[in-house]
Amino acid sequence: MMLETDELQKLEAGIQAGTIDPDELYRAQAIAQISEHYDTCTLEVIGAITIGFLLFSVSGWLGAAAIGLMAAQLMTNKAKKGTQAIEAIEAGGADLSPWLPAEERMIYTALKAQPQALPPAKEAIAPTKEAIAPTKEAIAPESVIQPESTPQEVVESIQAPPAPTSEDIIPLPQIPLAETQSENPILNYQFANVARKLGERLRPTIITAKPRVGKGIVVAHGWRWAKAAHPDLRVWVINPKPDHQESGYWHGVDRLWEKATEMYAKDDEYVTQSLIQFVEEWRSQPRGKTLLIVDETIKLEATQEKWYKEHLKPLLKVESSTGETYGRTLWVITQSPQVGDLGLSGGNRSAFDLVTLEKPESMDHFEAIQKSYNNLPQMPPPEILNRTPRRTSAYLSWEKCWYLIPTMEKPAPIEHLTQTNTLVEEEMLLLPETSEPSTKLMEWLTGTGQQFAKDGWFTPQTIRKNFRCRVEGKLKYFKEDELLALLKELVQGGMLAIDKAKGIRVKESL
Repeated sequence: MMLETDELQKLEAGIQAGTIDPDELYRAQAIAQISEHYDTCTLEVIGAITIGFLLFSVSGWLGAAAIGLMAAQLMTNKAKKGTQAIEAIEAGGADLSPWLPAEERMIYTALKAQPQALPPAKEAIAPTKEAIAPTKEAIAPESVIQPESTPQEVVESIQAPPAPTSEDIIPLPQIPLAETQSENPILNYQFANVARKLGERLRPTIITAKPRVGKGIVVAHGWRWAKAAHPDLRVWVINPKPDHQESGYWHGVDRLWEKATEMYAKDDEYVTQSLIQFVEEWRSQPRGKTLLIVDETIKLEATQEKWYKEHLKPLLKVESSTGETYGRTLWVITQSPQVGDLGLSGGNRSAFDLVTLEKPESMDHFEAIQKSYNNLPQMPPPEILNRTPRRTSAYLSWEKCWYLIPTMEKPAPIEHLTQTNTLVEEEMLLLPETSEPSTKLMEWLTGTGQQFAKDGWFTPQTIRKNFRCRVEGKLKYFKEDELLALLKELVQGGMLAIDKAKGIRVKESL
């Protein structure tokens, strides 16, 4: 009863011409499945007969004959059932789903519920896992997975990303989910460039996921898309867990606070004051769009508990109500599924968008985050996620839906560190040789102060007017003689260059 290739091709041509019901393909497939099944059954019966003859020497002719009769009856019954099933299918009066593979059964059930959601005919012809699973090319267009310019190139050139097209989102066949919380039992899961959606929206956001799910890559692409969509945006980052393999994530940001906080004593005063100053400088920026990304909040809570409770949690509440008014946006990256760990609840929480990334094996994280977000819909099931290259989905609270994550290029590690990326390492090297105020001045000159420089050159008057730092817990403005002493210290240390006509600048070798 197996259908030949030319017969299947005729069915396909008939569907494309609109003269054959698409169920014919599934009917043909089911017939093939039944035929194969009963062929297997026949082999089993033959095997039973063989065993019967082998037992002849033990049980004699009587036992062997009994086994032979049983095998013959079994073959007759199975053949009769197989013939009846095939006849019913050919007549169109039987349910095909019991005879289809698991994945094909889901699609067939969806087709029966919503006939308009047809998969391509070619996929229906070959009911193999390889044919159903989307290929990398089919899942996302080149503009989504591999844009013409890498995210790093987008930052360096500040060119707009490719114009959005209908190919940015690609639907999968609609699949029925018995346990979904949606009113519509047929959900249409789609691939989407979640990083682009995050960056272009540019709102206070909590990004949560278990380790190694991909939140870092999404954010690394996200801030680059934000830069492309908002050319005047300045990006600041707090990274308490430097990792060379992830150094490319932050390459190109405007300010980077990067210290391995676990290498310091818990609540180390120097680290605490450095964090306080960094955040104060971010909040005191002139009018304009700025984005502060706080990475690894779990690490910060463990190593800088005092700063985390007394500064970060209040910062989240303040920025949730006033940040956007002054052009400030805050992204918080955390492994914790409980927003209560960030000190947020009720109205404070609602001011933040939520992005949560999940894999089939992170169900515990998903169930925990549901406790904070009662209306969070069910995540895509494993049978859907396992058919995608990343096996990852992302929920966007502002769109109230889940998206499938396409392949995303991981930013390459930085082999030759730039001034921005080595700022913290330079600071640590300078600490034994310079006083704390001069160290902070050096950090300001290489970071925030660059906006006040003209072609990289500063005048003492410009520095005195705009530079301030915290000394012994108090914010300090420097007198002229105090500032000249700090500058002299840095010049003697070989960190600054002086030109009588142009002023002062950081040496390019730094």
